[in-house]
Amino acid sequence: MVKLKTYNLTNMSFFSNILLFIIAILAFVVLILPLLLLGLLVAIIYLGHKIYKSIKAGIRKLKTKKVKIEDNSSNGAVEVRYAKTLPVEEVKEDSAIISVHTRDLNLENNNNNNNNIDETKEEKLKTEKSLLEADKEQFINYLVQQGLTLKDNILYYLDKSVYPIYKKSYPINNIIRLYDKTPKEDLIILGLKGAPNNPKILYSIPTAESKERMNIDELKNYIINI
Repeated sequence: MVKLKTYNLTNMSFFSNILLFIIAILAFVVLILPLLLLGLLVAIIYLGHKIYKSIKAGIRKLKTKKVKIEDNSSNGAVEVRYAKTLPVEEVKEDSAIISVHTRDLNLENNNNNNNNIDETKEEKLKTEKSLLEADKEQFINYLVQQGLTLKDNILYYLDKSVYPIYKKSYPINNIIRLYDKTPKEDLIILGLKGAPNNPKILYSIPTAESKERMNIDELKNYIINI
């Protein structure tokens, strides 16, 4: 004899309700919850923007209007004084004063800088002049050692007075400047290259035949060996 299996409809309805409840929760999580989170995010951004604008406006008011609070009253009341707004004319006058003061400071700084530059140039010229004088003194001592005579601060070669010149370097353009003003001495003795106390080449040039600037080729005719 075959037994038939029976199902209880009440139990089936219960399980269906649970399944539908679970499906509804999942649908809420998947569809509704993201929308709620998005709305919450938008609300937070909006509130943050409003708060930022209000703070910025408050700071602007504090910058444009200074408030002085004094509690000098006897009845406990607080006195509020607003800072006085300067008229446009006063502001322009103050700006003009500041501009003039700044210009004066700039001029003073420029003058100080120019004075420093001038002092530096003077010191450099003094140093160069001292070196030239030292070279000339060594060159004169060298000529005296070679037989020239120094008398009353005047150098003599035999019976001729001598104007000594020493040039350390060979001229690039082959032109040597001997003097600015024609010397009174009879001879010009030029020492070239080497050292003041040991020049490589010596020239003896009669002052009457000399020029302010002379070419090396011209000077070859006046080479001497002392």
